[in-house]
Amino acid sequence: MFLKKENTDIGGNQVDLNELSGLQRIEYLEYLTEIQKMSKSFEELPNEEKGAKYLRLNLDVNAWLISRSLWHNDNTKQVDQLKDQVLSSWSPNNIYIAAAKVMSLSGLNESQDEESPPAITESTEGATAEEAVPAEKY
Repeated sequence: MFLKKENTDIGGNQVDLNELSGLQRIEYLEYLTEIQKMSKSFEELPNEEKGAKYLRLNLDVNAWLISRSLWHNDNTKQVDQLKDQVLSSWSPNNIYIAAAKVMSLSGLNESQDEESPPAITESTEGATAEEAVPAEKY
């Protein structure tokens, strides 16, 4: 109702993205905390496997953000259904672009420019959403 909304070109398609609600922001921070705890188990893996795991986490976190944003356009769908739809039908690049836009609309990336996608860092000790690792690293 009072959330910012922006029509954005994502991969040649116009998509209405919304800022996250206050509750969604809290849930996002809780989700990131759980993901960061889980990612600590990756430290002992070989680099190739670790890179794939971090890439999957980055895509999951970004799809999580997008699904919560899209839910405001059609709250008859479940957010997990929207997340699965984003993961299965959007390219990784479009996921990163849309997630960066949601972060910007939500005021969650004040210290990073809009072109940097939100991501989970390899060094999760004290990491925040603003410490992004671009997908190109992997």
